[in-house]
Amino acid sequence: MSEHRPDPDALLRRVQADEARRGRARLKVFLGYAAGVGKTYKMLELAVAQAAQGVDVVIGLVETHNRYETGAMLLGLELLPRRRVPYKGTVLEELDLEAALARRPRVILVDELAHTNAPGGLHAKRWQDVLDLLDAGIEVHTTVNVQHVESLNDVVAQITHIRVRETVPDAILARADEIELVDCPSEELLRRLAEGKVYLAEQAARASEHFFRLGNLLALRELAMRVATRHVDEHVREYRQEHGVQSIWPSGERLLVCVGPAPGSARLVRAASRIAGDLRAPWIAAYVEGGAGPPLGGADRERLESHLRLAESLGAEVVRLTGASLGAAIVEHSRKHNVTRIVIGKPTRSRFRDVVFGSPLEDVVRQSGDIDILAISSAEGSGSEPVAATSGRPIRWKGHLRAAALVGLATAGMLATGSFLSLPELVMLYLLVTMLVAVIDGYGPSLVAIALSVAAYDFCFIPPYFTFSVADARHVLTFFLMLAIGQILSGMVVYIRRQREDSRVREERTAVLHSLGRDLGSAIDREQIALVIAQHATDVFEAGAAVLLVGGEGRLAPVTRAGPDVALEAAELSVARWVFEHGRPAGAGTETLPGARVTCWPLDTGTELVGVLALALPPGMRLEADMRHFLESFLRQSALALEREHLAEEAKSAALRARTEEMRSSILTAVSHDLRTPLAVI
Repeated sequence: MSEHRPDPDALLRRVQADEARRGRARLKVFLGYAAGVGKTYKMLELAVAQAAQGVDVVIGLVETHNRYETGAMLLGLELLPRRRVPYKGTVLEELDLEAALARRPRVILVDELAHTNAPGGLHAKRWQDVLDLLDAGIEVHTTVNVQHVESLNDVVAQITHIRVRETVPDAILARADEIELVDCPSEELLRRLAEGKVYLAEQAARASEHFFRLGNLLALRELAMRVATRHVDEHVREYRQEHGVQSIWPSGERLLVCVGPAPGSARLVRAASRIAGDLRAPWIAAYVEGGAGPPLGGADRERLESHLRLAESLGAEVVRLTGASLGAAIVEHSRKHNVTRIVIGKPTRSRFRDVVFGSPLEDVVRQSGDIDILAISSAEGSGSEPVAATSGRPIRWKGHLRAAALVGLATAGMLATGSFLSLPELVMLYLLVTMLVAVIDGYGPSLVAIALSVAAYDFCFIPPYFTFSVADARHVLTFFLMLAIGQILSGMVVYIRRQREDSRVREERTAVLHSLGRDLGSAIDREQIALVIAQHATDVFEAGAAVLLVGGEGRLAPVTRAGPDVALEAAELSVARWVFEHGRPAGAGTETLPGARVTCWPLDTGTELVGVLALALPPGMRLEADMRHFLESFLRQSALALEREHLAEEAKSAALRARTEEMRSSILTAVSHDLRTPLAVI
């Protein structure tokens, strides 16, 4: 498809994206890697230029830190008065959110996005104030350092050995319409620090001994560049999808590795991880299902799941694609996500089988166009691994016997009709039997049915009768056509069956999430929310469920249970605490603490952990990739409901504190007036 002729879906996405952008205010973030790189100065420089063009720009709150150059930029710009908050014998100055909303400028500047507000305000964090401004239709310009990004908190602590307490959720940066990287060479920043242009003399000396070391600054600078690059990459992907761009833009490397149930796929995954690491490129591990072949057996599916888990643990984005053609599905996904290289295993099966059933490698290469293809040996050791080793699928003898019985009954019925049916009609009846077997028992038995049909047709109806000899060579062509048409029809029937089954599963899961959302919306407190989560988890996964939340003392404790009794003894509680601390699933059926009797998953909103869901799955049961993806949606929706309830409670508490403070101020004012009056009389 031409780059300038997007498909209807792309046009619809573009229209929807344009409408969404028109309906919301812009957020611009000036990102730096440390204090003193010039974020606030850059923000003010843009504000001065906009004001000169007639844009209504006001300063909500800007911290100059006594820097002369920064303070000089404030001249000529409107400053909103700050809200003064008495706190522990001093007076703190904060952003006056109500005044900003009442003033309603076109653009407002709010410095230090990660700042924690003084007690008594509407919000605990400044980024929450920024969200209110955006919701009111006010464009916001703000600043933040990379060490305050929530997802990088552990990485920064590992680099600097300093734990940053004030963080900004990654969702805020994802909401940003533009991130401008404000960069400064690390050596230049250290020179500015020594000259007192960043901190005062005593603060500068302490900073240079701890945070402001050259190695720390170099690492933080790289992190900031990666965050900005990732944001730009997301915008590129959105633009390509909205405009239906199919050609590959080599603006940055992105890999995709094809994963399957064959044992050699593990080697492919590790190779793709090494290549992505060398290129410092994101990568995707993709598996295609839904073709005409037989479904995976238990051993194959377990091996596939282990390969996908390996890819995920190595940092890949795991996707499960559906399509009748492996090549078409892989290339289509690659073009949508601007993949520059596809990693696929070299074929290990015979050339004859590739000719008959098709070669996945040739299929991908033929459709890849301007995407590079890396064919890597996927065989362990000598590379002569037989294809049969990849198939742990048990033979379903009932289906094969039923296929043979149906072909036998059809043949007996045709023989009973004598010469009433012509040869073409007999061929059509055999093909009909083959399709019937495909509908009932699937692809494998249908191949048996077509093979037996050809044999029966030759033996019973082609002269000389009741032998496999063929007097007329033209009948040989009929045999091959029967085999080919039977295989094609069987594949189409099986593919339609799978698509119908996949649609049914998707509808069921959508209905589950809809029902969950409806019940969560009607819950009035966190105990009821936890009960809804546990009950739905029990219904969906047919296992006992328990929800653990953080109590008043900051300890994780069970709040509610549903279904069969869930044993939460000391070992299981320790698993739940580990999950809450590390944000990863653990317990039975996982690679972490597999001896536990329950499996625990974090209730993660994307910005923070709010609890843990524990499931007592049947022994030996492991959730497949598609079910894990559904579970992630289930957990995210549940976590967001708990977060909303928590934020609502915080808002109530903040409003109560504000009323209490107002009452306290009124009482003090009245008392001071009563005291002043007698003194005035005296």
